[in-house]
Amino acid sequence: MEIVRLIDYLEKSFLAPLLLNDDITDISYNGEDIYYLDNNYGRRKSEIKISYQTAKDFLRQVANLAEKQFSFQKPELDISFGRYRLNALHQSVCRKNNAESVCFSLRLTTANLRINQNAQTFGQEIMDLLDVLVHSQVSLVIGGLTGSGKTELQKYLLTRMRANSRVIVIDNVLELDQMNLQNQLDLNVWQVDENRQQSSIQQLVKTALRSNPDWLIVAESRGAEMLDVLNSALTGHPIITTIHAFDITSMPERMTRMVMMNSQTTQLNEVYQDIVYHLRFYIYLKRQYSTDGLVKRYISSIAYLNKESMEEIYGSDGLNHCYGKLSDEALKSLDISKASPLFRQTFLRGQK
Repeated sequence: MEIVRLIDYLEKSFLAPLLLNDDITDISYNGEDIYYLDNNYGRRKSEIKISYQTAKDFLRQVANLAEKQFSFQKPELDISFGRYRLNALHQSVCRKNNAESVCFSLRLTTANLRINQNAQTFGQEIMDLLDVLVHSQVSLVIGGLTGSGKTELQKYLLTRMRANSRVIVIDNVLELDQMNLQNQLDLNVWQVDENRQQSSIQQLVKTALRSNPDWLIVAESRGAEMLDVLNSALTGHPIITTIHAFDITSMPERMTRMVMMNSQTTQLNEVYQDIVYHLRFYIYLKRQYSTDGLVKRYISSIAYLNKESMEEIYGSDGLNHCYGKLSDEALKSLDISKASPLFRQTFLRGQK
């Protein structure tokens, strides 16, 4: 793949005006119109107009530079390069106004931290709770729908890790590689290439465990890799990963079924018990649109998974906030020796 030429071609294309806007996270073309997703204002229709031939030529050149087949035989193009991930469908599949067309979506990543210690994304109580979770090196599973801010939360958590921590990130898109980290992590970012067995998520997870990481981050678990994430947790290495889920209570069951889909010899109850024991802390994010179209992302829930059920530590509807007390069982997993007075007052029983 000619990555430098590919990036140069994309950034000089008709999409250039949108690529220069740091607030734009996604661009799509439906065969007629170009839309973009603004981090603050939601989805908008672009004024950029292109013809079917222009779009087709654009995708053909992208495929050529990426050294990928894009044809009737292989009508889907799915590639990651630099800070971009592009998914496109060939004219043999895509239709617009009863005619052949092409369509594509482009994901953009940024080195900017949209969540920081001064941000209003969540209150100081939650920042202190996240600090305790990271300091305790417990595995974290972050859930939410597309665009809810899962990757941004991962980026924030990286900034809260101890200096010089050895962190291995496994991802399709090199988003976390572009961060300007002030805490000077020993950050290793490995890009997945599912077309090469030695660069698959499964193989890279196995390789990572032999590299003695303090943290392993599998940026997104979408299927077969969930079994490898669970196996990693079984070794005692703290994991941070994200999944798409409807709500926080459905996350452990969804993870269990993802493992079962790729390991027919294991029993559902055994898998669930492994998840309960090794993946205990969950965070769920939501995205809302205000009446004037502005986007708000927030942490909807933080919970601890015990043997019986989910214990909600924090819940929010975006306006109101509810704080729960950590159970004795949950506290056994945490190191609160450096916890703030606000954390103790908010999340510990018997504290004022």
